[in-house]
Amino acid sequence: MTLLQVFPDSETLLALEPEELGGALLGILSGSEAFAWLERAGLTMPDFTQLGAGSAYWSLLTKRGRELRTREQVRSYRDAALLPVGLVHAEILPKAHPAFLRGD
Repeated sequence: MTLLQVFPDSETLLALEPEELGGALLGILSGSEAFAWLERAGLTMPDFTQLGAGSAYWSLLTKRGRELRTREQVRSYRDAALLPVGLVHAEILPKAHPAFLRGD
């Protein structure tokens, strides 16, 4: 199910209270691999003050997650992580890393 399927018109979506939209998003995203990626990328972390039943927990944004506000910023972050700078030899890193980030 997608957000568009749940809320086919923007007026309805924009009229929602945050908790109403949050509930809809949880329903759409539950079980999604996107949650796992966000946590693995260091953009979210468990909020252990909000433990649920069993081992379930809420997530909250990390400092890095709060800094990424657009899809373009997230894409740049994701692309930069494709080349772990710790694995690149120090002599070629100054030339290789900027070129990689430019897409060369």
